[in-house]
Amino acid sequence: MKIIHSLKILLILCLPIFSQENSFVRTSGINFVLNNKPFYPVGINCYYLQNLAAYGDTQKVIEVFENAKQMNVNVIRTWGFFDSDDTTNPAVIQSYPGRIHENGMRALDFVISKASQYNIKLIIPLVNNWEDYGGMNQYVKWLVGDSSIAKVNQIENQVWITGTGNRKYRYFITENLTHDDFYTNTTIRGWFKYYIVSILNRENIYTQKLYKDEPAIMMWELANEPRSSDLTGEIVYNWIEEMAAFLKEHDTNHLLSTGEEGFDVTDEYYKSTGLFPEWFLDGTAGVSFYKNINSQLIDVASVHHYPESWKLSLSYENSWLDEHIDLSTEIGKPLYIGEAGYRQMKFLFYDLLFKKILSSQINGILIWQYSLEGTDYFDDYSFNCLQDNKFCTLFQNYAEKVQKKDQYVVELPEKNTILQNYPNPFNRISLVRYQIKKEQYIMLELYNTLGQRVKLLRDGVHLPGEYFLVLNGDELASGVYYLVMRYRAGKIGIKILNLR
Repeated sequence: MKIIHSLKILLILCLPIFSQENSFVRTSGINFVLNNKPFYPVGINCYYLQNLAAYGDTQKVIEVFENAKQMNVNVIRTWGFFDSDDTTNPAVIQSYPGRIHENGMRALDFVISKASQYNIKLIIPLVNNWEDYGGMNQYVKWLVGDSSIAKVNQIENQVWITGTGNRKYRYFITENLTHDDFYTNTTIRGWFKYYIVSILNRENIYTQKLYKDEPAIMMWELANEPRSSDLTGEIVYNWIEEMAAFLKEHDTNHLLSTGEEGFDVTDEYYKSTGLFPEWFLDGTAGVSFYKNINSQLIDVASVHHYPESWKLSLSYENSWLDEHIDLSTEIGKPLYIGEAGYRQMKFLFYDLLFKKILSSQINGILIWQYSLEGTDYFDDYSFNCLQDNKFCTLFQNYAEKVQKKDQYVVELPEKNTILQNYPNPFNRISLVRYQIKKEQYIMLELYNTLGQRVKLLRDGVHLPGEYFLVLNGDELASGVYYLVMRYRAGKIGIKILNLR
């Protein structure tokens, strides 16, 4: 009896340690793993959760997690920063370098505790590239003081760098200091390291766990959408190397990502360069996706996806994603889409995107953004289930499929088929699905009513399975068209209508 009792005690002592170790999300090659099983993050961006909690709207935070659970969400991406001089704002986390506000931290404590309670993982960026919630420029402002900032405000044609939606930052903070100094200034880098260690060593008042020991946190992002003016990408890369080494010295449990959008400084490593806007790969954004993901200190490859805002044709968005899939697969790291958004035709855009995720090596997707009804945190990309139940149902169904991606099997068709395009009629874009019975050469063409070929859509050998293509109505005159599939044994087609 004594031996059995001792064995029980030993097992009890060992179980929590084993459980805690396995409850952190890990990577295995290009895959995420949780509890030794494949883990596919499917989730939403809710950057504002800490803000809600700080203002006492804890019930709304709970409501977000309740709704997320109903939508089959398993990951939420939310801010882990609020840098501001405004000490009257209860949500501010850092009002000056090293001055951490307890109320702001308690609010983040609450968010993390609820994530743990609802078994939803969190991805947490540690600073913003943009000026919202302080951002990198706030650190530069702290360095120079108000008088120097006021001086540069008088300069005409102040340079602003813009991003998706209303995101922006001012390039010049003073006549001599810029946004880039966040990455290069020794004092500022020290301040940011202090912030990192303050976050990692924070003891959650609700869970009594240090953040660095919290399994509810899936991953840290060094920044949200880091950019610079450096056409070589070296400034950001060197900063990533330094900060990643520092963070991993203090936290050995969590995955680490750059939080970047996926742009680069050269087209050297990309195959389909002519399909993309020039600024994607010419160093305009001042970051190098290829260089950054090759860092031994970065565990996961990050991209964001806003084809509409970036003027990237939906016809080519798959090619843009494929380029990043190939690069991340080549170096053996998982790829996730940290933000994805489309303002118009959300249903069609996400239907296409989720199909892409199911059939590719993209191993995570977080939509921008879920905005709770009755709050102020709305933008052009927002959705919620009260306003768009149809879209939420689509998300819910795909989330379930993606999370079982390793079990997902595409049923092969009995014959070659072109399904009716959606929507039809259409006036901008339309999605075409087609199925191939066996490996064979396929040609897809678009004809007008005079029998003239208007466009060659696909031309090449296809493996068995289901395929998708996007028709761009902006490239076509109004009228009836015929989409024809030719193959060795014959041809099939459908009639489509473009209304402009």
